[in-house]
Amino acid sequence: TSAAGTATEATEKQNEDSTEKEDETKEKVTNATEKMQNGESSQTFPSSLIPNPFLFNSHFPRAVQHRLDEQSNKISNINNDDEFDPDAYPVDIPRPVNKTLLPDLYFGYGGALGTHTHREMLQNRLLAILLNRLGANDLEMTFCASSSEKNEKK
Repeated sequence: TSAAGTATEATEKQNEDSTEKEDETKEKVTNATEKMQNGESSQTFPSSLIPNPFLFNSHFPRAVQHRLDEQSNKISNINNDDEFDPDAYPVDIPRPVNKTLLPDLYFGYGGALGTHTHREMLQNRLLAILLNRLGANDLEMTFCASSSEKNEKK
């Protein structure tokens, strides 16, 4: 019976661990409004670079330049010979999907020249983040106004 008791205890421990993991994942799940308030799904720009209130003339160029410096450092660590030019149009390098299963299928645009520079892509990304946050603020104000009107009618 001691072996059965030990097995039962181990099963209970696993159930507790899985329940704790489920609770942790539930806390991480956010609704659409919270995602809009965050501005983006994956964090391209650290929150310290996008303060509230955001002063466009001073914070925007600083945030873009910070990310360009990070990209430059990352590329210089990988390729010691290549120098990063933020105003150059990137060339897409195709990557194989699966050399064994699909030997002639690649991700990418086959070495085509990009339509936006690295700087323009980061500027567009930051502007999208700011517009998402503004949209979330407007959404909150709309819901607050509509709920207060409903309360007044009652």
